[in-house]
Amino acid sequence: MEYKKFKSDLKEKKSNIYLVYGRETFLIDEVLNISRKLVNEATKDFNYQIIDENNISLDYIKSSIETLPLMDDKRVIIIKDMDVFKGSSKFISKEEEELLLKYLKNIPSETIVIFLSYFKVDKRKKFFKDLKKISKELDCEKLKDDELFSWVKKKFKDNKINIDNSNLIYFIKNQDYIEKDSQKTLYDLENEIKKIKDFVQDDLVNKEIIDKLMPKKSDTDIFKFVDAIGNKNPNLALKSLNDMIDDGKSPLMILAMVSRQFRLILQVKELSSYGYSNKVIGQKLSLHIFVVSKVLKQSSNFSANMILKIINECLEIDYSIKNGIIKDKIALELLISKYC
Repeated sequence: MEYKKFKSDLKEKKSNIYLVYGRETFLIDEVLNISRKLVNEATKDFNYQIIDENNISLDYIKSSIETLPLMDDKRVIIIKDMDVFKGSSKFISKEEEELLLKYLKNIPSETIVIFLSYFKVDKRKKFFKDLKKISKELDCEKLKDDELFSWVKKKFKDNKINIDNSNLIYFIKNQDYIEKDSQKTLYDLENEIKKIKDFVQDDLVNKEIIDKLMPKKSDTDIFKFVDAIGNKNPNLALKSLNDMIDDGKSPLMILAMVSRQFRLILQVKELSSYGYSNKVIGQKLSLHIFVVSKVLKQSSNFSANMILKIINECLEIDYSIKNGIIKDKIALELLISKYC
C-alpha cells in the first residue's frame, strides 16, 4: 500500500491489524506518532500500549488485546520488533506463532494492533506471509517520484521556506537519496531542509543557495565509500571508488580524502566520548552540526583501533604509490578488500 493511503486508512481506523516495516525509519516513526493520536490524550495511559521484546509472549499479547478500552472507542497496541520476523524467536514458539495468527483473525473490534519492525524482515517467513494476508501492510522503503516530491514540498512548507517547484526538483536531484545504493534517509533530507531554513529568511530559495548549503558531491561520495567499508560491503565500496574515479578524481586524491575522513571520525568519536554535545564538537572542529551528526553516526561502525589502523594503512599506501611499488587504483582496491 502507498504511504499516503496507508496513513489515511490508519487515521480513519479502517482496520484492526496493521503491519509496518522497512529501512526508512522516518516513515515508521511517523506511523508511531499517528498511532498515538488514535486514542484520547486523557485516557492514553489505559488505551495505548507498547509491547516490545522485553515483554513479548503469546499470553501477554492475548491479555493485552482482550483488555477493553476505558472511556474511549478504541484501544491501540503496538507490537514492536518481534524477532519472529527475522528468524527463530526466543520468545514465541512455532506452535504459538500459529495460535497467535489464528487468534488475530478474531480480535475485538475495539482493538487496533500495529506490528512495527525497525529491522529488516524475512519476507519468506510463514508468519510474515500469513500476517500480511490479514493486515493493512506498509513497506517503508524509500519514497519515489511523486511521493518524494510531495513529502519534500510539505517539509519546506512546514518550515515556512519559500521555494518554487523547479528549485524543489533541483534540491531533490542534488540529494543522494534517490540513488539505489544510497544510505541517505528522509531524516537526512529533513536536516538539509532545516539547514536551508537557518540560512534564508523570507528569500526565495534558488539554485545558488542550494549549491552553497548542500554537501559537495565529493563529500557525499566519501561518506558513501566509508559507510561501505564500515558495513563490510565491498561491492558498494568498489562502486563508490569507481564513481569517484569516473568523476575525474585521481586515486591519490581519493586516498587523501579517505584519510581525512577517518581522522575526522576519530576526532568526533573521541570528543563525543568526553561527553561533548554535537554543537560543541562542531564549534571545536569548525563543522556544521549536521556534518557532526553524520560523522558520529558513521563512527559507530569503527573502533578507535580500527580507525588508527586504516589511517596508518593510508599513509603506507601513499608511500607505496609515490615510490612506484604499487599502482594507485589497485592499492585502493586492496584497502577495500582488507577492511571489507
